[in-house]
Amino acid sequence: MIFRRFFAEDKDWAILKVLKSYFQAISEAFPDLWADRDNPLSKTIGYGALMRLLEDAYRVGARESDVSINFFRKLSETIKRNSEADLDHPITFDVFPAAGSGETRFYHKLREWAELTE
Repeated sequence: MIFRRFFAEDKDWAILKVLKSYFQAISEAFPDLWADRDNPLSKTIGYGALMRLLEDAYRVGARESDVSINFFRKLSETIKRNSEADLDHPITFDVFPAAGSGETRFYHKLREWAELTE
């Protein structure tokens, strides 16, 4: 629903720009995990969790009139800093299993690490 206005206004380019900025920022913050095909971040549960997080992040960015790549870079760096400090929750399949419950758990941890408030 966050892209509804763009769809209605036939601005597919804007949707693509936001998605590219978001995923580029994530991949820059987590290059090793992003490239590791045996890591939850690069699997379906990671994609699902990240897309759910994008809804939250986009709403915060839109409220601040900033959904630029720099906004997503700051968000990604916050996630990285907090995830590295959270030794109880490394981004592995042991902590986030490849299942719906793993995706939900991963989303909630990403949201916590991102320090998003609404």
